Amino acid sequence: MEAIIVLHGGAGNIRQEDRANYRAGLIIARDIGYEKLIANRPAHEAVLAAVISMENNELAFNAGIGGSPNREGVVECDAAIMLGSGSCGAVAAVKNTQNPILIAEKVRANTSTVLLVAEGAEALVEKPIENSKLLTPRTLKALDLWKEKNSSGSNTVGAVAIDKDGNFAAATSTGGRLGKIPGRVGDSPLIGAGTYATENSAISCTGEGEAFITAVTAKELAIRLETQEETIAIEKVLGNVKQYDGEGGIICLHENKIVISFNTAQMAFAWKKSNTSHAEVSSKAQTIVID
Repeated sequence: MEAIIVLHGGAGNIRQEDRANYRAGLIIARDIGYEKLIANRPAHEAVLAAVISMENNELAFNAGIGGSPNREGVVECDAAIMLGSGSCGAVAAVKNTQNPILIAEKVRANTSTVLLVAEGAEALVEKPIENSKLLTPRTLKALDLWKEKNSSGSNTVGAVAIDKDGNFAAATSTGGRLGKIPGRVGDSPLIGAGTYATENSAISCTGEGEAFITAVTAKELAIRLETQEETIAIEKVLGNVKQYDGEGGIICLHENKIVISFNTAQMAFAWKKSNTSHAEVSSKAQTIVID
């Protein structure tokens, strides 16, 4: 099986001045993840490595360092990982780590539960950090603008991969909606809503979390892909999100096909396989399917 990785850096309003950093960050994370795959490491290690890279990027993305603060100026992070075997783990409302995806992986690999929140998840962090370390000049400026305009912004990072043995995995991480109510959790850490993987597919979503939760978007797409052509399936589930007054984007690997779709102003995405690689911040809502 051909090794493939696909990433997203969020869908929504990505400011012009941030787009070069988004693209550069995607390329770095994409290549880190792909190196795992060509070294014969499993798909879940590839998506973990890619998402960690984006969580550690202070110049772009809403995850880890640079995660969007809530209305009290506190960063609360959510993350999830799922393997095609069904093994999964997730955390939400975590405030003491820059890599919530690593804690989600601990939940998956080392506990009998699926989702841990707040203090329960934070207890798994080996080297806790002060929450203020997650704030950056970029996110503090964004919070000030939010307070002035009371506008919401949401973004996410995610990765999906298939390894040489044909195993799929998906991972998603976010700081959540800018200016959110403390304790608010979106779709990213909810298995079946924002993150999902099966023996034939891996899916990571980004956008307005409440709508993705209500539409159970990620699992709905996986089910549709069993019988529908990729373009029809992914556009249908984004249409369902829109029915709940939401917009967003999805990256997906289905068998050996790369599938990306979004209906927002911008989406940042990248992919790499043996014969091609790509990264962009697109301002043209579209659906892409690549064999």
